[in-house]
Amino acid sequence: MSTSIIIYINQYCFSSPKKSKHSLLEVMEDQHIEVNYQCRNGFCGACRMQLLKGKVIYFCEPLAYLAEKSILPCCCRVEEDVILSFCLD
Repeated sequence: MSTSIIIYINQYCFSSPKKSKHSLLEVMEDQHIEVNYQCRNGFCGACRMQLLKGKVIYFCEPLAYLAEKSILPCCCRVEEDVILSFCLD
């Protein structure tokens, strides 16, 4: 059984420990992936990404508007392997 989760974001591919206590935003920053953000609490929506495949869980309820298949990496953790894309809007 694997002890890590694979994360694909556009041209990036990296792993993160399962059951990590870090937000997806923090994991991305550890990988030196630049992400726009303002609040780190799900208020502003600046870090919005598109979830193409996989599952995330929120540790705090985001207040920013989320369209279907959109996520806020500042307030979620990866639950299983994911494929993500930076939003272009």
